Amino acid sequence: MSTQASIDLAQQMFVVYYGRPADPGGLAYWASVFDTTNDLSQALNAFGNSDEFTSLFGALSVNGLINNLYQQMYGRDPDADGLAFYANLLETGAATLASIGKQIADGSQNSDLDTLKNKITAANSFTDQIDDLNALYDASSIPAAQALLAIVDNFENSVTEVINAIIFYTSNLPISDTPNLISLPSTGTFSLQPILGTSAVDSLSYTSDSSETPVLIALDGNDSLFIDNNSGVLLGGNGDDSYGIGNTGIYLVFDSTGNDSLAMPSRYDDIGLYTINSGQDLILYDESGLNNIGLVLPDWQDANHRIETFVLLDGTYSYNDLAQAVALYSDGDFSDEYAAATEGLPGSIVDPHIELFEYLGSLDSTNIDEVMDIDISGAVGSEALMSYLLLS
Repeated sequence: MSTQASIDLAQQMFVVYYGRPADPGGLAYWASVFDTTNDLSQALNAFGNSDEFTSLFGALSVNGLINNLYQQMYGRDPDADGLAFYANLLETGAATLASIGKQIADGSQNSDLDTLKNKITAANSFTDQIDDLNALYDASSIPAAQALLAIVDNFENSVTEVINAIIFYTSNLPISDTPNLISLPSTGTFSLQPILGTSAVDSLSYTSDSSETPVLIALDGNDSLFIDNNSGVLLGGNGDDSYGIGNTGIYLVFDSTGNDSLAMPSRYDDIGLYTINSGQDLILYDESGLNNIGLVLPDWQDANHRIETFVLLDGTYSYNDLAQAVALYSDGDFSDEYAAATEGLPGSIVDPHIELFEYLGSLDSTNIDEVMDIDISGAVGSEALMSYLLLS
């Protein structure tokens, strides 16, 4: 989960450059970027050179650009001195079209600073509402979202007024389309087959078409984990681990610290993705619907659990590449309750299973024996969970 400071900075970028609240995926992506770096060059380039920013400001004169940025941030035109100051920055090259918005924001003071902070608070509320309701927030919604933010000024009562309006507006938006899910029986269990590593370097593999669900637990060391099966769970410990998954089935990969990589089979050439639990857990699937494959990455943004490198048929990608893909192409974020309402699945079954695998993945060679005496065979991995994760 990103820090509030990173969330606020990401939201500020949307308010400053677009005059609107962030969409949940975009906010999560940029907040995760700001968690890891103080260098804003990537963000300034992305926002200041985006199609959305260009469509808003690309045809304006220097004075027109500055006037409109002031209106988005403060709800007023600049005074003569402010206009001349920022126009001079642009004309002398001390600022660029990409950087000028952030430079104006960084110069905020007094009532202007209060107004900008209040707009960020209201925008956060809007994004949270979209996320909680799984509401459709697309290009047709942007003018209304911009109009709501435009009401906010430097007084706190304007924030309260707008948040109430946001709740009313978002509650009347249509629900965003959810990915199609395969409906499987909600009774029965899968038999788990734990395969333990050691504190040394291990190479754990499982190749079978049996009904058992292998759970590879690598513990410590720089380990290699590979499953080619109808489904499976790969839990890496501390160290530089490499993961590999098969061409069919649903897999869960939970990583710990280290420089880790995941090799994905050729069938992952048309990837769709979405998140659950407010962006905490990521689901990847075959968007074409031709292949019965799926991948679950719990806590995928957490610095202690993220996978650094993804190896696909067409090249090698970094964690930041994945995060940007989620921001740009995610189907959305879907709660357990939403799945329960739309697919008839008990909402209580998703989190406990993922949390169990997260717990097992956090163990090391010093404490694994304490839990492996518990018989978990056949007790975990309900078909209802699989029906939530497997996509058609």
